[in-house]
This record gives sequence, structure tokens and C-alpha cells, in this order.
Amino acid sequence: MMLNRNSDTIAAIATPMGRSAIGIVRMSGPKAFDILRSVFLPLPEKLSRGMYYGRICDEENNLIDDALALVFECPHSYTGDDLVEFSCHGNPVILQEVLGLVLRKGARLADRGEFTMRAFLNGKLDLTQAEGVRNVIDARSITEASLSVRNIHGALSDMFKEWLNVLNSVSVQIEAMVEFPEEESSPHQIDFCDSINGLITQIEAFVERGRVCRNAAALHTVLIVGKPNVGKSSLFNAILNQDRSLVYHEACTTRDMVCEQIDVALSGKRFSVKLCDTAGIIDTAQGIDAIAIEKVFEQISQGDMAIFVLEAGAVPDEQEMKILKTIQDYDLKTIVFINKIDLSNPCFSEDIFGNAKIIKGSAKNRQGIKEILQAISDEIPSLPFGRAFLLSVRQESVLLELLKKMKEFSMHLAGDNLDIAADVLHEARALLSGLLNTEVQAVITEIFNNFCIGK
Repeated sequence: MMLNRNSDTIAAIATPMGRSAIGIVRMSGPKAFDILRSVFLPLPEKLSRGMYYGRICDEENNLIDDALALVFECPHSYTGDDLVEFSCHGNPVILQEVLGLVLRKGARLADRGEFTMRAFLNGKLDLTQAEGVRNVIDARSITEASLSVRNIHGALSDMFKEWLNVLNSVSVQIEAMVEFPEEESSPHQIDFCDSINGLITQIEAFVERGRVCRNAAALHTVLIVGKPNVGKSSLFNAILNQDRSLVYHEACTTRDMVCEQIDVALSGKRFSVKLCDTAGIIDTAQGIDAIAIEKVFEQISQGDMAIFVLEAGAVPDEQEMKILKTIQDYDLKTIVFINKIDLSNPCFSEDIFGNAKIIKGSAKNRQGIKEILQAISDEIPSLPFGRAFLLSVRQESVLLELLKKMKEFSMHLAGDNLDIAADVLHEARALLSGLLNTEVQAVITEIFNNFCIGK
């Protein structure tokens, strides 16, 4: 992505490919309004911010689609440039035709993330807010999306700016001491140490809090495991409240793992999990069944939580206890679901399951489903009280490097090495400034190349 192409007019389809009620073609740049007038009518003599209903026609005046044109004048737009969005019928053929038309009229196809990069370059967003835009699009859970939106609104930027002000203030005073060592009114070094050490403590707590928030916002994987024909697929369907997995009286119906994301609001807590129905585990499996079971154990090694299903009317055998031990060996949070209590009461002691959460119910009758969801909710970390935010891996890495520099600064300051301390503090300020704005093209390119085209 070249940063010197900011004067081009760019265009792209801004909605996912596929058929839908509405599809959007977005265009931004100095020629946006001229191109709009050449393809869309009717329009007033003077354009202003607003929405216009009309027709999109090609060079031969052939009608392509009835559409809405949403007009934003510079600088009051997402990108900071003149911007037009065509809301068309969501047919990929129509959207491609409209895109091709505006490209022929002088726009070029936008690079990945170029609309947001324009917003960054035009001062509409800082780099942290731009990363928030990407994280909203990529979010895999409602919590992650919500925290990312907060970042767009400055949840991280405000804090980074506050820290930068402290570093700038200390830097000015340090530079004054270096340049004018004879001045008696120079601040005492202890004051600097107190300021920096206080900031170090604050940033360390901030990084740790960010890890807690990231874990709470993650999409956790919940595996439904057990022997064949104990009701795993029935439970999967009951939790989803739809017939997603095939249920049949013969064993080993499920071979490929079937997964669905569920978003749950329960007792004031919202969370998202990836729920997976797995193949029944049996020692004597051969061929494709053996491969399917091997995949289950592979997923157990990578999962976060397991619902271990067994029948109320059958004493758990050696195979089932091996499955449970495997789950616990991988340190998965475990829920034991004793199924089919509509047919039989449990004929075994619950003590054999140790500290696992035990729920009795009937997948067929949807009995115990709410209790399962509550048990899942109890195992998913909650966001900490107070300020919650989402810290990217890149941002955390920069903050950890910043902490090293600040501790190095304190060491040199304690040793009266003011020149070296001033240089190290300059490096620390550059790191923190880089989280908000950066002149390093490689960093900008890496961040915006992870966007989708059209954003």
C-alpha cells in the first residue's frame, strides 16, 4: 500500500459478496462528486450532505439500477475526503457493474483498508482507533466487538495521550537540567523517579488488565464429547434450539465435527462460544471412525471447555472414565451432563466425577439446557469492574518495550547519567507516540493490509 496515492479517488464494494437486500459501493477522493454526476441522476445543482434517490446509468445511458446515493462532503466524512456510497440492490452482478462503471470514470480500485488509512492520514482517526475499526470487523464475540467499538471512541487513545503528557513533561525538565546544569531551580531527580515509577506501576496494571479483558472477550470453544449414542447430537441441537446435527439410533452417526457459534445473554452477562458436536469415542473404532475419534482428541487438546455426556441408566464404563480423564488431563473446564433422566434415574454415584460440574437432564425434552448455559457462563471470565478495553498483541508488545525503557531511564537517572537518561526517555516517548501515530510505513502497511477491501 503506497502512502503517496492519497490524491487518487478510490472505490470498492463495501459489503460482503453474495445476494442480499442491499449492497454498497463506496467511493472517496477529489473526483468522487464528478464521477457521481456522470453516473447518477437526478441530482441538484449544488450537492450537500444527504441522501439522494435516483438511477445509475452507464456510458450508453443504459439503466443499471435504482439506487440511493449517500453524499458526504470533505472534511465531514469517514475518510476526511469527499465520499459517496451507492446503496444498490444486493446482487453481485449489479455491484460489480457499478464498481466497473466508476472505475472507468476515473476512480481506481481501493487497496485493503485504504478507506480507513485515508481517515488516519487525514487525522480523522489515530492509529489506535484505526486498529479498533479492524478489530470490530474481525471480532468473533459480542464482547470483543463491544470493546473494539470503545477503542474507536478513544478508550485507549485517551489513556496513551495521558501517559505521553507525563513523559513529555519529564522530558522537558530533564532536557533543561542537561542544558542548564547550573540552574538552582532545577527540579529534584526524586520527583522524576516518583513520576516515572508511578507511571510504570500504572502501565503494568494496565497491561495485565488488558490480558484479562482479552481473555474474557475471546471466543471460547466448548466441545460436546462422550461415547456413541449417549445423546451428544441431541444435546447440541437442544442448545442451539434447531436441528443442526443428524440424530439417528445407530452409533457413529457424527464423524465430522459440527460447530456453531452461539451468543448468549444470561443473568446480565453476555458471552459467545463456539459449540462443537463431536464423534462418539470408542476403543474398537476402525477406518474412518478411528480417524474421526483422533480428530476429537486433537480438538480436546486445543479446547477451552467440555460437556461430557453419558446416560443416566448406565454405569460409566472404563472407556468413559478414560474420556473424562483425558479431558481433565488437558485441564479443560468440565461439565458432566447426565442425559436421559426421562427414561431412568442415575444408577451410579456422582462422586466418581470429582470436582466437575454435574447437570442432570434430557436433551430430547430440552431439560437442563438453561443450567448448562449458566455453567458455561460461570466458567467464562467476566470483564473486570471499571474501565474495560481491548489491547491488541501489537499494542501490548509496544507497552512492554515501553516499560523496559522507562525502567532503564530510572536506572540511569539514579546513577546521575542525565544525558543517557534523556536519550532513553526520548526513545520511550517515540514508542508511546507510535501507538497513536507513526511515520513508519512498514507498520502502517502491516496494520491496514489486514483490513478487508472496502473498509
